[in-house]
Amino acid sequence: RLGEGRERRRLPCLPRLGLPRGGESEQARRRSGAMAGAFNQGWDVGGKCFVNDDEEGWVEASITKVVGVGRGATLNLRLAESGRAVSREASEVEAASKLSLEGVADMTTLDDLTEATVLSTLRARYARKEIYTNVGGILVAVNPYEELSEAIYGEEAMFGYGGADVAFTGCEPHPYLLAESALRALDRDRESQSFVISGESGSGKTETCKYILRYLSYRSKRRFEHSISHAESDARSNALEESVLLSNPILEAFGNAKTSRNDNSSRWGKYTQVYVQPSSGAIERVGITAYLLEKVRVIERNKGERNYHIFYQLVAGFASGAATRHPGTAAVGTVPVDHAVLRDAAGGVESPKGVSDASTFAKTLEAMKALSVDEASAFVALAGVIHLGDIKFDARAFDVEDKGSSVAATDLSRDSPGSSREKRPALDAAAAALGVDAKELAEALISRRVAGVRVPRSDEEAEVAKQAFAKALYSRLFAWVLRKVNEALKALTGDQPQKMTRAMLLGEDAAPESTFTIGLLDIFGFEAFVTNSLEQLLINYANERLLQEFNKQVFEAATAEYAAEGVSVGDLTYHDNSGLLAMIENPRDGVFATLNSECVRRDGNDRNFLSTLLKRHAAAGGKAAQAQGLFVPKVTRSSTQAERDNVGLVFAVNHFAANVTYNIVGFVEKNRDRLPDELLQLVATSDQPFVAALFADVDDDAANDDKPGGNSGGAFSPPRSSAAAKKKATRFVAAAFGESLTLLTQLLDATSQSFVRCIKPNHKMLAQRFEGAIVLDQLRCMGMLELVEARRRGYARRIDHATFVSRYALLLDEEEDDDGQQAAGRADATPVGGKKAAAGSSTGKKSESSYSASFMSMISPGTTAAATKNGGAPAASSEPASASQQWEARSGSPATSKEFVETLKRHKIIKRPKVFDASMAIGKTKVFLKRDAVDELESAREERLKKDVLLALGEATENRDAMQLELTLRIADELRLGETDEARLPPPPPPPPR
Repeated sequence: RLGEGRERRRLPCLPRLGLPRGGESEQARRRSGAMAGAFNQGWDVGGKCFVNDDEEGWVEASITKVVGVGRGATLNLRLAESGRAVSREASEVEAASKLSLEGVADMTTLDDLTEATVLSTLRARYARKEIYTNVGGILVAVNPYEELSEAIYGEEAMFGYGGADVAFTGCEPHPYLLAESALRALDRDRESQSFVISGESGSGKTETCKYILRYLSYRSKRRFEHSISHAESDARSNALEESVLLSNPILEAFGNAKTSRNDNSSRWGKYTQVYVQPSSGAIERVGITAYLLEKVRVIERNKGERNYHIFYQLVAGFASGAATRHPGTAAVGTVPVDHAVLRDAAGGVESPKGVSDASTFAKTLEAMKALSVDEASAFVALAGVIHLGDIKFDARAFDVEDKGSSVAATDLSRDSPGSSREKRPALDAAAAALGVDAKELAEALISRRVAGVRVPRSDEEAEVAKQAFAKALYSRLFAWVLRKVNEALKALTGDQPQKMTRAMLLGEDAAPESTFTIGLLDIFGFEAFVTNSLEQLLINYANERLLQEFNKQVFEAATAEYAAEGVSVGDLTYHDNSGLLAMIENPRDGVFATLNSECVRRDGNDRNFLSTLLKRHAAAGGKAAQAQGLFVPKVTRSSTQAERDNVGLVFAVNHFAANVTYNIVGFVEKNRDRLPDELLQLVATSDQPFVAALFADVDDDAANDDKPGGNSGGAFSPPRSSAAAKKKATRFVAAAFGESLTLLTQLLDATSQSFVRCIKPNHKMLAQRFEGAIVLDQLRCMGMLELVEARRRGYARRIDHATFVSRYALLLDEEEDDDGQQAAGRADATPVGGKKAAAGSSTGKKSESSYSASFMSMISPGTTAAATKNGGAPAASSEPASASQQWEARSGSPATSKEFVETLKRHKIIKRPKVFDASMAIGKTKVFLKRDAVDELESAREERLKKDVLLALGEATENRDAMQLELTLRIADELRLGETDEARLPPPPPPPPR
């Protein structure tokens, strides 16, 4: 840059900037020199920069020649990676700073905030296999598509994050860091926490969720190990941790599938609630709620995609002999291509690379047995789905005009040599698995009854009925599996040992500590395929709702709060999608309302739906409509034949991530999701008790549990209420899903949210391959630049004035102790355990032995906790009030908070008092703190408490008082003192002599 690192001398620098020198008038040279000095950005030969690239987004380059000045210059460049020479206008180039090339851990520290610097930061870290980057508390995770070293995810790494100081000094961004921060915030603020993990399919959302759960399990286990009731609780903690981890292979087998973008894509939304005891981090119980299982995958898949993993695992299990053939499963084949539901649209089966269905089946089977999920029942139901897919229909003509059909004579004989499965017609095999008569099954598929009269179905209608039944059977099986997993997790909370608390150690009666939750939302990412249907519309609608939730938490709420508090941070810009959401979910003329209205009509169909939708949005087709969110794609000369054939069958939505075209074929039937009564009545009489039980409740949603975390796992999770049940529209797929999302966002709003943004480095799922253009598209969709800027200018924590002074007032007790001002007054203060110290004992020492008033309140509530009554003056006491008690009595106003901060700065208690000038703001009702200010205050507070704990430990050991030691060890554990290198806890004292 011009003038940086050298004197601003006009003429000597002109050749380096490419300005002409010879053959020019003095006046022109002066004008050129003045122009050069006026620019705040020049270009140096040899300097680093970023240049736009179609494939890599932005790439690093070196400047070899400059012609012109500033943004109007022309630059000759040499690309760093390929060495290729290119020429670019300066306006197309971004300056490269040292920080942006290094790949900093927190992007809010970047000195230049552009697309290029953000992309370069992620690329540099990815090359070093540092896949996590922080954005002011929000984690960005780039999928490595490979197993990383144990050093990143092992117990040693967990130990490091658990024992970190309040500022997490030296800790790299990581899911473990987020989890530890949530546990500390839960204990500090007594508020439930949640993680919203988002990204495209294949970006690593499920893996990130696993690591957070793994860390929570680890921390729970560590706290149990440190607890007083160690012997009784250790077995339970291990069992709970094991069960949480064992649920993963089961739910992945039944809920995940290979797609064109991800070999292990979650085809359902999962909200996991971990109930945690705040002071210890011990997990009390775990519950999982399901959202929108992709049932259509059971009956149709695109080329190169697979059905749910469990189907292929079961076939591999039969082939290897690992799976037992129970009655009803005898005809299941030993290779996937044997069955229609296992083949893709092209008739083949493409297995994920490096994955063995046989080995994963062994893990799934082991987990099912461990969690008491009856595999025999599940395998019989799976066989029913498989054989329903094998049934085909022939068209049949009657004397009357009605079209009819019959079951084709499909024989299950496509076997590899040596197959052990039984050869029989597909209809008979399906009937055996379902426990019904084959003739009655055929009759229920090819005909229906209207007013007691048998009416034949055409072959197309019979196929629709069969598919509806197969989807319902699998979705109910999935609901049952999830219910069993939840029951196994819940069973571990029964008869748990009573946990020792401070109050119990002190002999006081106290209510049990409240349990809070840490929620993890792992939901499907934005999708856009060649052909998109209702499923993609619902998935993308869910992502729009989550984007709105993100905006509300990060931008809208912050902007409104800053304005109300009189704190200036400037305008925070973001992508507002409220108009698009209104267009989709408006109850009068939105997309879903229009679709539901068409489903109510007996003659409702897809074309009528589209026609009505476009009439309600009459401007569709123009730029104005596209701006509103809905439009009809135009057919141009460059359009494909498929796009031309779909004229009149598609509409498009301008989503935040991209424009997506939706094909309406099947919209109405998919939204109705009707299950023929004839099939329901037949399966209710099944000889297979398990199959009959799955359909005991005709309402597909009635089995869902209303309570958060206790959902049985149905395809959708709408509220169960008699009023809603009476409304027919609530049974439609779109309406039910919208209601479940509303409940989910309400649940999230009741928590303090943290966000993880997962990114795919490439579409081919290859390791060590970072394609900048693909990453850049995702960054733009996520609004990452706006996010970085908002986090840089905003404040990480907001604390009301009374809480702020109360939390940090003990720092001024430190000042008192050093001056000895109140040592005499506290010489006879009640020590640990509530016992009075003898004269001359260690508790009678002055400066070194005096606890802060806050610590005395912590270890002996009966002596100092009643410092204030009803927010008034300190209560009567034989001791003079400490400085912290005096400050707490005055707290609650901006003036007091400001005076308190000035006092901290004046006494130089904070190591870097100047940090408050730029990183703190005093609002009308709250104190606003940036991350560095929070770190300074929390570090000072923790150091003070550690001194008190070590002093109390020494006294308890010296006095050989086991009760005192137990209580102090518990406090030390809650302060994480036992996990730090600088302060190891002493061993327990030997029992006192009799």
